[in-house]
Amino acid sequence: MADTDVKIVITVAVTGSICSRSEHPYLPITPEEIANSALDAYSTCASVAHIHVRDPITAEPSMAFELYQEVFERIRSASDMVINLTTGAGARIIPDDSNPVGLDSGTTWSSPGKRTEHIVKLKPDLCSFDIGSMNFGPRLFANSVPHVEDMARQIKDSGVKPELEVFDLGHIAIGCRLLEKGLVDNPPIFQLCLGIQWGIPATTKNMLVMREALPPESI
Repeated sequence: MADTDVKIVITVAVTGSICSRSEHPYLPITPEEIANSALDAYSTCASVAHIHVRDPITAEPSMAFELYQEVFERIRSASDMVINLTTGAGARIIPDDSNPVGLDSGTTWSSPGKRTEHIVKLKPDLCSFDIGSMNFGPRLFANSVPHVEDMARQIKDSGVKPELEVFDLGHIAIGCRLLEKGLVDNPPIFQLCLGIQWGIPATTKNMLVMREALPPESI
């Protein structure tokens, strides 16, 4: 097959969930900046926008529906770009070391309904769906299986296609379970996330092992 016959889908995540302006001074923060950054990428061949939103005042990650709505509407009105809204927000746990059962500031732990509110209401083309728990840098990234199954039902009922985010082999096993229970439709879309601190290291061998663990019909 000639190289010109190979089709490549480029996804751009213009803010992500961690980076700050102290690390990158041009990080888009407001809904207008986030949408314009996605549209700039679209004009240079990106076809999917993976969207997180930020509080315009503090620049911290946000779960505010109105911010998702503004970004979504700005991108949708100006392009046919595929919009992928994250559901990863609301999974962060930071323990309070002074209280064994307490939670420290910065914790965003939320209900499945809150984490999928913008998906159900806006019905984007895709939603990123983190289905496993892990140590994510200095914090806990918590996705309990009952919560994951609840979110999967809400996403499926809304008619949105989930992109299953997997950071380790056990996460793929959870994805397979969602398929078996009919909570995710075939063909499933998996995103193999390698190289995050305390997730599976980014090596060719690990990539191939993860690929072999996927259901055969996976995208």
